[in-house]
Amino acid sequence: TNASVIPGVLAMLVAAMCSGLAASYFERVLKGAKVSMWARQLQLASFSIAIGAAGLLIGRDRQRVIHHGFFHGYTTAAV
Repeated sequence: TNASVIPGVLAMLVAAMCSGLAASYFERVLKGAKVSMWARQLQLASFSIAIGAAGLLIGRDRQRVIHHGFFHGYTTAAV
């Protein structure tokens, strides 16, 4: 029905707009910074690792990762 499609379409439009705005802002920050690209990449990687580790510690898979390791279940092709 149309009633169930409209919220999904609106959610996708909002997500696309947020993504576009974030990309534009990020490009502005990169172009206006006096920091080298290597330093900026290191900053971004550090934040990504911190956010990922926090999600892992808070999430429900914490005990599984502690007991089996982070790469448990991956094949050599995936690693």
